[in-house]
Amino acid sequence: MTIFCAYASTAPTVGDIFQTVANDFKKTPKELKIWPENDVVGRPLIDPILENINNSDFVVVDITKVNFNVAFEAGYAIAKNKRLQLVINSGVTNDARQLAIIGIYDTLGYEKYENSNQLGRLIREFETKEPLIIDYKKDNKNPIYIVELPKKSDAQTRIISRVKKARLRYRSFNAAEHIRLSANAAIQHVASSSGVIVPIASAQMEGADIHNIRAAFVAGLATGLKRPLLLIQDYDGPAPLDVRDVVKSYRQPEDIDDLIADFSAEVIDEMQSVSPSRSETRTPLSDLVLGDPMAENEMTTLANYYLDTEEYLRVSRGEANMVVGRKGMGKTALFIQLRDNTRNDVRNVVVDLKPEGYQLKKLREDVLEILSEGSVEHLVVAFWEYLLYMEIANKLIEKDAKRNSYDQDVNKLYRELIETQSAIKIAEEGDFSERLLVLVDEILGKIKEFELKKGSENRLTTAKITEIIHSHALPALRERVAAYLKTKKSLWVLFDNLDKGWPVQGIDSTDANILKCLIDAGKKIKRDLIKRGIPTQSVVFVRNDVYQILMQNTADFGKEISVRLDWSDRDLLREMVKRRLTSMQNLDFEDVWESFFCRLYKGVYSFDYIIDRCLMRPRNLIKIMFHARGYAINMRHQTVTEGDLEKALKTYSNDVLEEADEELTDIEPISRGLIYHFIGESALYSRKELLDFIHKALSGKANTEQSEKIVEYLLYFGFFGVKTPENDPRYIYDFSYNMQLLTTWISKNENSAAYYLNPAFWPALEIKE
Repeated sequence: MTIFCAYASTAPTVGDIFQTVANDFKKTPKELKIWPENDVVGRPLIDPILENINNSDFVVVDITKVNFNVAFEAGYAIAKNKRLQLVINSGVTNDARQLAIIGIYDTLGYEKYENSNQLGRLIREFETKEPLIIDYKKDNKNPIYIVELPKKSDAQTRIISRVKKARLRYRSFNAAEHIRLSANAAIQHVASSSGVIVPIASAQMEGADIHNIRAAFVAGLATGLKRPLLLIQDYDGPAPLDVRDVVKSYRQPEDIDDLIADFSAEVIDEMQSVSPSRSETRTPLSDLVLGDPMAENEMTTLANYYLDTEEYLRVSRGEANMVVGRKGMGKTALFIQLRDNTRNDVRNVVVDLKPEGYQLKKLREDVLEILSEGSVEHLVVAFWEYLLYMEIANKLIEKDAKRNSYDQDVNKLYRELIETQSAIKIAEEGDFSERLLVLVDEILGKIKEFELKKGSENRLTTAKITEIIHSHALPALRERVAAYLKTKKSLWVLFDNLDKGWPVQGIDSTDANILKCLIDAGKKIKRDLIKRGIPTQSVVFVRNDVYQILMQNTADFGKEISVRLDWSDRDLLREMVKRRLTSMQNLDFEDVWESFFCRLYKGVYSFDYIIDRCLMRPRNLIKIMFHARGYAINMRHQTVTEGDLEKALKTYSNDVLEEADEELTDIEPISRGLIYHFIGESALYSRKELLDFIHKALSGKANTEQSEKIVEYLLYFGFFGVKTPENDPRYIYDFSYNMQLLTTWISKNENSAAYYLNPAFWPALEIKE
């Protein structure tokens, strides 16, 4: 038996231990091939490494120190159906904290050792371990999988835009949404893909180290599964050793176009290839389609199981112009369902726009902060109105490209619309995200011509705003769009993602003003078109903390008609899950659930146990089920067992713990790592005990006001609930997500109220039930 062992040479003690074990194994029929990774530039590595892994019976990967090449080899070994075991030296300084953030390694599981005797014994015991399941059906409706960069950039925007231009759908891992990438999720996504795009982050990008380890693992999986792989980086990027001869580089974002074009051709070929026969050991769980915790990844399947709630029906009837909800509550799912259902009637025009908050960063930082409040509002409303009319025109031209050739009733209108649009240079740019960036750059250029400086109140005349936005072209564009829309049934403008990347409870009045101006521009367009007899709806999707700031900063904002996505009804969540498990709606939930999941967990009905820990967020509920299914499949179980569910809850607990830490840090930077101090502590605190705990954990760096703010956030997130001796714990979702109701309840029960740590976090914090 040949055992391939990989480790990072940056931990010399580890290398000495592996060398000792390799020498000991020379006395046995087993051979250890050790491969230290040192990231020396210029050494051609990929072929000998892959050959050694291919010829091995077993692979041991040491993760004491995270390393790009080692992560690549781990992914490759899994893809080649090798038995894999991870180990970590707990006797030396290691990267356990980074491992928890990455997500891949702790979801695979690893064993600890301190010396050569322990490592040798572990390797001997690993022989009975089964390979992980890599047999997943290809998803030709969403053939591409992308590991998105940790921070949005022009290059990332270009990649997404070019993929869309190729008319290829994609699924992605987005660290802002998921926080951690589990090994099972990465394996399933890569195995079901016909192409994988992995951008490598430059060393200067925040979060690059964590991202690049995930990127390496996914690249290794794609290489081993022989999926078309576009490993891409900036020309001066890090280019790690294992992949230096296959990485593609670009100097400018425009260079990405040709790389995506070549890659897309490979993807199409892969989609048309014959898939290998599927394993006979597959179980019903293997073919169970739960969807994805991230709605963007289930666009093609969502309609099969989407639950039409009253909130959805109200929006679809045009009774609201805002959809408000917390992260993970289903805003994007409602966006997708509303868009697709409205599009089903070809007479409707749906303009669906999903910018990223970072794209307005330049507008905010370089322009808005130097203008007077009145000028900001006029400029941004004009900006949105101009951009929205341009996007409506683009959608009409795209939608009727074929109809124009045979329908004489629209031919003249179509040509006039194209003529008007072609006069606008930025209308010819890639997709909406790119056009948005180009328009922002043009505005910056015009502002510089006026030589405005920060630190002074600058007012812009209407004439200057017209010049900056090119809104002299707007009247003609508005007339052409309106004339064309009279041939349609209705217009819907849907806006999502604008607040993505904004910190929870951390946006200011400028961000709020950008969003308010968008809403005002949408209402203005709606009024103008309705006057012309064109049914029009404009809907913006935002987080509820952003909505609250809009309410606080705008006197008449309460007049906006909003729909709130607040899941507090367990029966609705039960129905949502049932629809994902079966299309046979006449079956009882219990019969459906128990055909895939164990009935009881720790003496409680398993679904109820999960509900109590999902923070009443649909995304979290799906995430727990997704993890449990993955563990069960790898253990070759017919259904999810208690053991599988225990592992899933531990993985999920780490997910939400990391997410809570990130979001708390966004609000109060000095609190980074605070929630990890609750490890092994009590679950119940008086207010004074909790404030004292925070003060001590932060080494006195938080003053009273900051500590109070941290407690408020911990309640807002659901990390803590409140209880009295007579009552069960109650969390923010038990108060209809209304912080004022929650804090009032606390003040009324000041003498008896205690703070109770949510059981969702207990497994990660090692708190016993």
